[in-house]
Amino acid sequence: MNWGTTTNVTIRDLLNFLGYIITAGIDECQTDFGEALHYYTLAFEGNGTVFDLVRRRFDSPDLVHPFIDSRLWAVAEEEADFSDRDDADEVVAPLFEVKKQRFLFEDEIMDLGYSSRDLYQNLPYDFINHRNGMSSTGQKEDIIRKINGYFAPNASRPRLRLWLSHRYRSKSSLALVSRTTVPKREMRLQKPQLHPEIAGTIGYTPSHTAIEYKNGGDPIRLRISKSLYRAIGALDANIPYTLRDRDEEQQILEFMEEIEYHEDYSEETGEIMVKDTETGKVERIDVEDSIYRE
Repeated sequence: MNWGTTTNVTIRDLLNFLGYIITAGIDECQTDFGEALHYYTLAFEGNGTVFDLVRRRFDSPDLVHPFIDSRLWAVAEEEADFSDRDDADEVVAPLFEVKKQRFLFEDEIMDLGYSSRDLYQNLPYDFINHRNGMSSTGQKEDIIRKINGYFAPNASRPRLRLWLSHRYRSKSSLALVSRTTVPKREMRLQKPQLHPEIAGTIGYTPSHTAIEYKNGGDPIRLRISKSLYRAIGALDANIPYTLRDRDEEQQILEFMEEIEYHEDYSEETGEIMVKDTETGKVERIDVEDSIYRE
């Protein structure tokens, strides 16, 4: 099992975690216990790989929310027993920490008007909705629109426009050129799935989707990860072209270059678009009977 990108979690680690938060490592049966023995407290107290991950991911200073934290602090203050206002922080802070830990697991029961999901304000919700909504209509068109818009804002044609670059001695190209478009019927969205024989035995959430081109030969795929989805959404985020990640762009260009080999185009008529990679400006050139007109 892999949690994140760098930490491996074994089944033994997971069983150790579950066993501890259920039993607290105590042999005798307990019928009267306080906050110290609640599972949401024990999850942060044990030793092991999963406990370290829980503390790192759920006990992070980044998990803050002004309204949630103020409500939890107010509740902790009401329950705290202190006579000197100067001692309030020392008394209230531990109670607040326990309530914050409980809220991460039991937000609906605590009913603060918010969910624990609200603490994760930086989660890639757009990508998650895309991945989970693969079966809904319009997803393929939306991806094509985002890719087209990445290179040429306001591009609205329901065809994928292919852009080509020329790298000389590993130097980035100063311009991108487009002369070909691909109809959306030749593209399809794919989501990784487990083999049918094991699909029902474990839960699986793919880390990516893919847009696939297939026109008689082997399929050509562009892997759409969270980072790439964020990159092609740069238009919606109003991120200037010159500030975008070139590594992500190169993945798209390599995908388009492979497709270009399989597509036919006229050298005498059509539309050519040229993009200045330094300014982001796009120029359109019409070709008619081998005559070029801007």
